[in-house]
Amino acid sequence: MAVKQAKETVCRRLNTWVGAAACLLMASLLNPADASSWDNRDLVDPWDSHAERLEDAPLGTPTLTQDGVFPMLRSLAVYKQIAAWGGWPQIAEGRELSHGVRDDRVVALRKRLLLSGDLPASGGDQFLMDFSVIDAVRNFQTRHGLPVNGKVDEITRQALNIPVEERIKVIELNIERMRDLEIDQQERHVIVNLPAAVLEAVDEGKVELRHRVVVGKEYRETPTMSSRITHVDFNPNWNVPIGLAKWDVIPRIRRDFDYIRREKFKIYTWGRNAREVDPKTIDWSRDDIHKNYRFVQMRGPQNSLGAVIIRFPNSDAIFLHDTPKKHLFGEDLRAHSSGCVRVDDIYTLVKWLLHDRRDVWTDERIQQIAQDQTWAQAHLRHRIPIHLVYVTSWVDHQGVLNFRPDVYGWDNDQIAQSDTQKVAAAGAQ
Repeated sequence: MAVKQAKETVCRRLNTWVGAAACLLMASLLNPADASSWDNRDLVDPWDSHAERLEDAPLGTPTLTQDGVFPMLRSLAVYKQIAAWGGWPQIAEGRELSHGVRDDRVVALRKRLLLSGDLPASGGDQFLMDFSVIDAVRNFQTRHGLPVNGKVDEITRQALNIPVEERIKVIELNIERMRDLEIDQQERHVIVNLPAAVLEAVDEGKVELRHRVVVGKEYRETPTMSSRITHVDFNPNWNVPIGLAKWDVIPRIRRDFDYIRREKFKIYTWGRNAREVDPKTIDWSRDDIHKNYRFVQMRGPQNSLGAVIIRFPNSDAIFLHDTPKKHLFGEDLRAHSSGCVRVDDIYTLVKWLLHDRRDVWTDERIQQIAQDQTWAQAHLRHRIPIHLVYVTSWVDHQGVLNFRPDVYGWDNDQIAQSDTQKVAAAGAQ
């Protein structure tokens, strides 16, 4: 009886999923027999906080700092205990599990969600997808950066079935990434987490802005880097990189010649004495068009860069920019660009960057430039650091462990490399 009361006391005091799993850990320490045969009835509901989208989280605490290492270490300990218990069950293939569905697999789903802290201990029909399970699935989807619909569709099932041992390796990898973050939190700076597709503008250790972003596609990765933002271009023309001209623009012109007029492209020869070329005089069947001609998209609402570019020195020609494709910011998985980073509500970020030049770059002036669609350039008085980072797991301000899809496969590559090094080191002993 004393053991039971001790477990319940611990559970009542814990209000995050980490605390919930720690409750299971405490149960096993107080009564080792419980570790191999836990039951919903042994748990008091400790889940008072729910996962929230990073984009919608309250401003204040930066998401990624070296201070995030300790919460990650606690999460790591919990996951290692779950692994010691044998991990969580796999969800077998089958029809989509949605509200009202009765299915044998729901029993395994409930256990899976309970172990990761997404589902409170509850009774009821263990085979039924009731509202408690739907809420738990939504919670799981939110903290894994998946489309939040409360249904166990294929993408959610695959995420649920990632073994705890693999999650442990991802946590360990991201602990090292956080340790390597060399960011002065008191200095005004911008940080973009590529897997989360979220930008934070930080000053004096507090997040003042948070923006959804669109990052590079799987095969056109946005690289990690640190630099300093130097200036902002309003209403820029787009000088199309040679690679994009070859793989994107020219094929589209071949399919639809009116694309040139509709998207306001001009074509020039290369070189110091470049001249504009009539598109009708070009042999579009040639394979070397991109080598002989330069493509420029004129400023305007159709421009792929939108109305603003935020520039910073780097060897990969990466920058932040606006976009006419605003609908992409509404997606949960936002890896659609050709490498540069598209920013939602970019004018708000621009005003934040120009905070100490507001005597010159007033709201009225910026608004007038936007309306006139004239080119202008604003240089920052003090260059602001910017960091593009790749972090696929962290603990948020509520103590909730988050994961994001390994959009570029860098986790897998680094984990495989680490495993190979461990095997080699063991063999050398």
